[in-house]
Amino acid sequence: MPPLRVDLTGLRERYDAGQEVPAMPRRRVYALVGAGVVLVVAYAVVVVGVLGEPLFRLLPLITTPLFCFALGIYLGRSGRHPHTRLTPTELHLREQLWSKEELPWADVLVVTARRAQKRAPGEVHLRDGRRLRLVGMPADDVVRLAEALDRARAAAADGR
Repeated sequence: MPPLRVDLTGLRERYDAGQEVPAMPRRRVYALVGAGVVLVVAYAVVVVGVLGEPLFRLLPLITTPLFCFALGIYLGRSGRHPHTRLTPTELHLREQLWSKEELPWADVLVVTARRAQKRAPGEVHLRDGRRLRLVGMPADDVVRLAEALDRARAAAADGR
């Protein structure tokens, strides 16, 4: 059976939520800060204990912030921010920095649109029971996507 192809005329290929990074849970932030402190202390003990020179005493204090700064720039510019990307055969969703979904249109049961202010205006319901947000898509485009998916399913059922 060939994959379901959706005509995406009138829709953009990619919808970005912007460059903002989603807020991390407070426990995770505390765990990451604690792990960073432990790493800095362990690194300082090893460097100062083995080499013992004054220049190397400052090395952990310099390298750790530089590493964190470089990592922040990399994550900010890597295109890993939340977005929705549409292709005729697949839906690509990235809701968080660490999650990515590539779904064939046949796995999408329903596309729902709502006019909520705090949440994404669209959501997809999948065959496995999950619900995923359509990040960055305006409500009007969510409605167009739902209509395009319905037309594609009707055409596939008719054998066209």
